[in-house]
Amino acid sequence: MSASIIGTTAVLLNTVTLLAVVGGHEVTNLFEVTEVYAHKGDDWTMVALSFTKLLTPPGETWDPSKVRSRERARPCQCLFQDRLRSLGSRLRDPTCTSTGSSALLHADRTRHMPTWFITGCSTGLGRHLAEALLRAGNQVVVTARNLRDVEDLLSRYPGHAYGVSLDVTDQAQIAEAVESAIERFGQIDVLVNNAGYGYRSAVEEGDPADVEALFATNFFGPVNLIKAVLPGMRARRRGVIVNISSIAVRITPAGSGYYAAVKGALEGMSGSLRKELEPLGISVIVVEPGGFRTDFGGRSLKQSPEPIDDYAETAGKRRKENDTAHPSRGGDPAKAAQSMITAVESPNPPAVLVLGAPTVGMFRDELDARRAELDAWEEVSSSTGM
Repeated sequence: MSASIIGTTAVLLNTVTLLAVVGGHEVTNLFEVTEVYAHKGDDWTMVALSFTKLLTPPGETWDPSKVRSRERARPCQCLFQDRLRSLGSRLRDPTCTSTGSSALLHADRTRHMPTWFITGCSTGLGRHLAEALLRAGNQVVVTARNLRDVEDLLSRYPGHAYGVSLDVTDQAQIAEAVESAIERFGQIDVLVNNAGYGYRSAVEEGDPADVEALFATNFFGPVNLIKAVLPGMRARRRGVIVNISSIAVRITPAGSGYYAAVKGALEGMSGSLRKELEPLGISVIVVEPGGFRTDFGGRSLKQSPEPIDDYAETAGKRRKENDTAHPSRGGDPAKAAQSMITAVESPNPPAVLVLGAPTVGMFRDELDARRAELDAWEEVSSSTGM
């Protein structure tokens, strides 16, 4: 058996059984590969640990102190072949051109993250992301309130797509879904909190029950999912959490006060979470999309039942019956999905990923406006010292 692994440092060993081709040279014994790397200093030691960890059978606890143990280097042959092929296919990528330890560590951290758990896969960005990942051969936990909405994905990608019915406002369902996903795939490497919906209303018009439901879905649902997956990620000292937000947090449009508030809560929590998890090897990414060709303006958008006439020229213009924005003018959700995958697989993922060229412009304009206002009021702001 052989596999081409591109972008790693070449190692030559005088051994007999061919297992892989690394950097164009034959490497023949996994145990000897780990020993050679282990003797090359700290950087190469980490490469060895990553390689050995990659080939650890599911259900076993990886112990770095046993990196030279022959038992750790001998998973069953079928498992070894499967994982070596998986590693080879993921590193056969034109974007992975670096050599040495960083390439293999990169592979261990991102390209070998086979299990994604995505909420809200029935439509929109969640569905496009799930489909892109499945086409690439990843394992994806595809969740939706109604599994009939994702039956086509489950049937087209058997063995890679695992469907779970999930209402993110139900803590018991969250616990069951995460447990079921781990039983099926062994672990969750990437959590994407995508499920949610929009809400338009002047602040005065907002119905308390509607606002409470909005926060239950768009904020507390993601929080409870994060809490459910973090024990496993902390134990492995790796993982990625992706929280889908909105450019509404930056531009705070009239009529979107509550939606901007719930996404602002999600972003504020994500910023603190990122600082808490970064030392543990876990990344947190906030995604701020603008307008895309999805059904967000249809069934994924709710609004206050009783408009107030005084807000007709502000919040009223953005009510569903008055909004003239056409969904066909938005960005391509398939390209948005690829951008999210690129961010997750990056060795330096962004804290905030803005999606859409118009959205980048809005983000930059808002930053410039805030900076100008800060400068204009600097003297007053700084006059508060004792």
